[in-house]
Amino acid sequence: VLEPKAWRRRIGTDGKLFFLDDGNGQISKHQFGDLLYDGQQLLVGKRMVKIAAPMGALFDKLDVQQYILPRLPKEAHVTGVTLFGQSLRRGNVEMWAALSIMVLLFIFSIAAPLLGWTSRHSSAEIPATYITTNPR
Repeated sequence: VLEPKAWRRRIGTDGKLFFLDDGNGQISKHQFGDLLYDGQQLLVGKRMVKIAAPMGALFDKLDVQQYILPRLPKEAHVTGVTLFGQSLRRGNVEMWAALSIMVLLFIFSIAAPLLGWTSRHSSAEIPATYITTNPR
């Protein structure tokens, strides 16, 4: 049984550089000044690394607070919107895919009514006989 790639992901530091093993065994090295953090995710190069998830921390919270976060410069702490924009600028494929899908859904939501691709009847126009399950 293979475990999810996120579970195999490792992060670390030697005090000078940030290390990322993206789950494939290849360790990449990054300067702390190149990282961005929004409180839940780190942008490392063009990769987004979740530190916290709705289910809980993916990495030991105390280790991250003790070894990683203090080494980030002040300007590395950004908002989620800034992190999203920077990930697009750096060429994050997953973020570009998400943005493309959102744009297509937005265009479809505007085009569908104009092209007549929506239901022609509102729920208020449906006769009550269709709603009841007790035939008479």
